[in-house]
Order: sequence, then structure tokens, then C-alpha cells
Amino acid sequence: MDRNWVKADRMSEVYKKGVIEFCKYTSEHVKDTRFILCPCKKCLNVVEVDGLAKLEEHLRIHGIDKTYTCWTRHGEKKGEHCSSNLNSNDPFIHREDNNVMVDSDASNYSGDRDNISNVMNEELHDNPDMSESGRLHGEGVTGGQQVAIDSAQWHRVHLSVLHNTVDVVPFVDLHKESIIAENPEKGANWIEVEHNRTFIDWFKNYVTNELMQNSESISDRVKWLSRGPDSFVYSYKCYLINGYTFYTREHDATSTMQNSGVSITATALHQSNHDEDPILAKTTYFGRIANIWELDYVGFRVPVFDCDWVNNVGGVHVEDSGFIRVDLAKIGYKDDSFIMATQAQQVFYVTDPVDKKWSIVVMSNKLNNNYQVSDGVDEEVDNIDDPFFGENIPISMEDGDDFEYFYSRNDHDALRQILASVT
Repeated sequence: MDRNWVKADRMSEVYKKGVIEFCKYTSEHVKDTRFILCPCKKCLNVVEVDGLAKLEEHLRIHGIDKTYTCWTRHGEKKGEHCSSNLNSNDPFIHREDNNVMVDSDASNYSGDRDNISNVMNEELHDNPDMSESGRLHGEGVTGGQQVAIDSAQWHRVHLSVLHNTVDVVPFVDLHKESIIAENPEKGANWIEVEHNRTFIDWFKNYVTNELMQNSESISDRVKWLSRGPDSFVYSYKCYLINGYTFYTREHDATSTMQNSGVSITATALHQSNHDEDPILAKTTYFGRIANIWELDYVGFRVPVFDCDWVNNVGGVHVEDSGFIRVDLAKIGYKDDSFIMATQAQQVFYVTDPVDKKWSIVVMSNKLNNNYQVSDGVDEEVDNIDDPFFGENIPISMEDGDDFEYFYSRNDHDALRQILASVT
């Protein structure tokens, strides 16, 4: 089926005919058409509408979400038309798994368009589209390709984005409050674990219920976030953001430059065997980037780094002189490996000449703003600057303590700028 109609003016005959064909396609491929997810710009495939007539009405009035290009929520099988009708480099290609039952006996849809023209008016013609600007901060410059992530990775990275998004903070607090109210006898450790385990589904259901009662109560960005990202991510070997050139460890191995070192200072919960309750402390972490991904939330993309973090227990040592040494082989926090790319500070690791097991942490200069990097060419201008001194760096762990690490890197401003232009 030709999809060029989705780009046409909503008042045009091309668009109207396209909507009719879409509704007909849905009737032939979706088993139960009494309640249908609506891909209009208001519902964004989060809200169900009552029947095909209402589906057509919404698409005619609000317009279709132009980023919904693979109609898997309306009966299309992945790959059926996506590759043939669309440019695979389109930054808004949407691929999402959905178990839609196909009913070969479904009746043809003729539509009920008599009332639609009555609610359409010329004001809709000039109604501005929502932002489709895609990549708002940062740029992948090497190795861009779409790769599938498994359900465990999807859960971990989506949870990380939600925890670091300012718009989601009220929902996080509400969810924790509900868990505490239902389990007053449980400790903070158990509450955090239960929150991490159940928040994604709870958040999606909560937003869906709110939208069904009052569609104006939830912002567009929260709608998109509640749906979760696509299970296909955009993977890069090299990424420009925050004034740095970042590499994955794999790409570092082929380069004369070292650009995979990363550091972040964050507020996190820790629990020692000596204490019953976890403590909230600001801590600096050091690691190397394993994967660079852009997550597609349909309305926007979010760049994240999947990192191998050095365990602060036994893997980080602050010298009396203030130098920080790390053991890059001592990896920890594997269940919380993702950070927002906007949070990352670049560091370099220089092998300690006295003990080659350890590396000295060195800061990076920001010198690559507006600088273009060609594939396979080492033209980065990041320079090693000064050693990373520990006197002002909060390293809250002590050797010998058995700490347990929980969510919460509470740097909720990480997405404030990324999402600012979506509203």
C-alpha cells in the first residue's frame, strides 16, 4: 500500500483517500476492531478508540503520526512494507513488535464519513505539527546502523531514561509512595528493587488510564515516554556530544586516539553490610563506553552510553597526592550500566608505570565543537589535560566494605534540554 499520503495535507483528497485505505487495511488485518489503537497525533498509538469510524475521524481531524511508518499495531508484519516503501536511513523509521491477530474473514470497511466533514474545519489546515526534529543534541558520525536489543536490555535502558527525565519524576514518586503504602513493613532496599521491577508497566498503564479519562492531562512527551522506545536502536562507534568526541571501546582499538573513557558524578543509593538502610550519596564513577545508542521514542531520540563501570569498591583508589587510580578490569554495576550521553564527561586512562594493573585518570579538554569527523580518519582534537584530582571528587566507597548498589542516578536535568522543544 502506498504511504505517501501520510505526508500530504490533511485537507487534500490524497490524504482523505489514504485514511480510508488505512482503515480498510486495519479492518482486514486486525481481529477485533471494536477497540483500536489510534495513530493520530493526539493518541500516538497509546489510546484506543471505539471502532473504525472513530479511527477515521481522529486521523482526519488530528492527522496521522508521520513517524508511525511500519503499521505493526494495525496488522502489518515487520518487514512486509517497511524496507520497500521507506528509506532505511530515515531517522524516524518506527519498528515495533506487536502480536496482532490477523482475521482473513474480516469484513471490508466502507467507513462512516458522513459526520466527519461536519467536524472538520479550515482551522485544522494551519494546525502546526508536533516537533519531528529527531536528534536534538549530539551527532553520531561513525558506524550508524539499526540493531535489535533484547528485552532485558530494553528494560534496563528504558528504566534509566525514565529515572533521568525530569517530567517523569512525579510518576516515580507516586509509584514509590504506592509501593510503600501497600508494603509498610518493607525496608528501603526492598522498595527500590520492587520499584525498578514494576515501574515501567505501572507507568504505561497509569498514563493510558489518565489519557482515557482526560487526554489533556498528559503531555505529549510523557505519552511517548510511557510507550517506551523502539526495540531497534541506532548504534554508533563514534559520537559528538557535550563538546567531546566519544568512541566505543571497540572503535578505540582501531584508533590512535583514546576516546572511550567516561566519568559521571551522580547521586546514588548504597547499602553496606554494616547498615540496615541504604544511604544516599553523591559518587563519581569511571568507566569505558561499550555501546553508543540512540533510542527512538518516535517523537524524539535519546542518546545513551552503555558503559563498563569500574567498581568503586576495590577498583578506585585516591592517592594521598590527590591522583585517582582505577583498575579497569574490576567491573561493577552491570545492572545499571547506562547513562544519558548528555551526562557524560570524558576522561583518559594512562597506565601507571609503577603498577600496570592500575591506570591514572586524566581529564579531557573540550575542543571538538562543530568539528566533523570522517569515517576511519583519526582527526579528533581532544587533548589530555590535567590529572583528575580526588580532593574535589566524591568517591564514597571504602575498600573492604561490601556495598550493594541500587537505582538512582538522580540527574533529572539530563533530558530537560533534549525534550524542551517537543512541547
